[in-house]
Amino acid sequence: MPTICELQIQAKKNGLKGYSKMKKSELEAFVKNGESKPRKANKPTNVRQNVTNVKKPLLIKMSNTDKISDSTKPPPLSNKKLTEIYKLILSLEKTIKDNVNQAEVSKSKKLLEKMKIAFRYVRKKFMDKISNASKSVLLEMSNDIIKEINATKDEDELKILGGQLSEIKKIVN
Repeated sequence: MPTICELQIQAKKNGLKGYSKMKKSELEAFVKNGESKPRKANKPTNVRQNVTNVKKPLLIKMSNTDKISDSTKPPPLSNKKLTEIYKLILSLEKTIKDNVNQAEVSKSKKLLEKMKIAFRYVRKKFMDKISNASKSVLLEMSNDIIKEINATKDEDELKILGGQLSEIKKIVN
């Protein structure tokens, strides 16, 4: 007897759509029939829609659970270096992938979302800093990053530091 996960994988392989919220019995019938569930028709839009009601997209993609708060207040964990946050993200993703304890997986997912928000915040702060910096400050930052690259052997750190260095070089050149 296949599990829900196996049935969803089979539905995905068959190119079916609309199976993510189905119960097991519905999913079994859905995979056997091989038919996609019809999509709801889009509501017609009013051509003369009020332009002031249109929301501008965010620069940073956020999940539905994220609360948009005061932009002056930095998110938690944003005081860490970008390389540290990246390592923690990789560690949490591995924990989520390898763990069978649902409580720990749930806790790790929540922490992972916070880490991703902090990562995006710190990266944006770095990009703002280098875009407003003078050429001499950029060269100094570049030299500091090169020293960090020479001092580390960790591939994950090298990836982040290399990205930062290339962003600085784009602006300098």
